[in-house]
Amino acid sequence: VFPLAGHCICVVHLKRNIWSNFKARHLEYLVAKVARTFRLKEFYSIFNEIKTMDPKCAEYLLEIGVEHWARSHFPGNRYNTMTSNLAESWNSVLREATEYPVIPLIEFIRGKLTAWFASRREAAQKNKGSLTPKVSGIVTKNFELTGGYVVTNIAEDEHEVRNKNGAGFHVDLVNKTCSCCEFQMLSIPCSHAIASAIKWKYSVETLVLSAYTVEGLRSAYAGSVLSVPDYTGLSDLVSDFGEKHLCPPATRRPPGRPKKQRFFSRREKIMKRMRRRTSCSRCKGLGHNKATCKEAI
Repeated sequence: VFPLAGHCICVVHLKRNIWSNFKARHLEYLVAKVARTFRLKEFYSIFNEIKTMDPKCAEYLLEIGVEHWARSHFPGNRYNTMTSNLAESWNSVLREATEYPVIPLIEFIRGKLTAWFASRREAAQKNKGSLTPKVSGIVTKNFELTGGYVVTNIAEDEHEVRNKNGAGFHVDLVNKTCSCCEFQMLSIPCSHAIASAIKWKYSVETLVLSAYTVEGLRSAYAGSVLSVPDYTGLSDLVSDFGEKHLCPPATRRPPGRPKKQRFFSRREKIMKRMRRRTSCSRCKGLGHNKATCKEAI
């Protein structure tokens, strides 16, 4: 359906698969770390650690396709979306409507979208800054890392930035790129780009993708999800489709009671219900009842 779309693997589910299949200490941490790296140099350095620790795990990661789970090899731009939390959130919301018929299910989804658009439109109108709160926090955090950076002019709008450890990075403010690859992959200025912009009096906010601004947020929720009016032209439907016969799908209902809860993935945290402790009516003790009480009469 979308041939140009990139297919991504959720890092959280990948970590669970690594733990279930290989069960090596520190291995799933390295897999999550190598998946989130921006530069190829860092990727191969951490991946070699995984290969040394467990060659079969490294082979497994290569077989499923590095471009699907590693940010540094992804052909497009993931915009820092490394998990499937969006789909999981919808699964949680739709839990109470899973047994609805089709039309009430669609109406339930429409009602949720209407409420979400209204609340987020109201929240967006209250934002006074130029950037969204989450992106503003990322920019502030990167700004705090610029202490001790040395910025040198290379060419017009191009600079070399050296951090405290002496590592150098090439920043191009016009093309919005940095050799650390974080700037162009997140579309949010990294600490090197911020240091360069401050040195040469560039506006840091202009380096952020326009979709991350408050105006972009407001435009995203500017539309409205309208309610569906009651349809009264049933007579027209009968005349149009009166000769057609709709039959149920040729499926067989599986045995047993239908499952209401979704299937949990491996190592997913399942909250256990608090079991009611049994108390004895004779000795008032816990953990047994009157029939199994062993206290002396």
